[in-house]
Amino acid sequence: MSPGAVAAGLVVGALLFSTLARGPGRRTRLTWAVVAIAAFYPAFAIAEGDWAALGRHLGLFVIFVALAAWGSRAGLVVLGGALVAHGLIDLALLRADPPGPGWWPAFCASVDLLFGAAVLARSRVTA
Repeated sequence: MSPGAVAAGLVVGALLFSTLARGPGRRTRLTWAVVAIAAFYPAFAIAEGDWAALGRHLGLFVIFVALAAWGSRAGLVVLGGALVAHGLIDLALLRADPPGPGWWPAFCASVDLLFGAAVLARSRVTA
């Protein structure tokens, strides 16, 4: 099974859970999801002892934490856009040698792009 297919299944499950878990804090959970997703590459760099990659990915992590903080106040459009932006970075990393398993960039790009698109679509419905 491809990383993209597994990612699509996980996104569908997460979206179903999000729909069932209505109530306060929905935007807060999405804010933390953006932060958590951005934390994987630094974690992989630490696991591999690749300090140069850690520096690069910590820089990206800080940017996504800032986007998540902004999105927690500004709304779903910013949070969905942050997820899509992270997915585009993942696609760019398909041609690079990022830390972590070789299948990770494709998997993470699939999650980020599908989840981000769903959040952006939801933001249009709730706006």
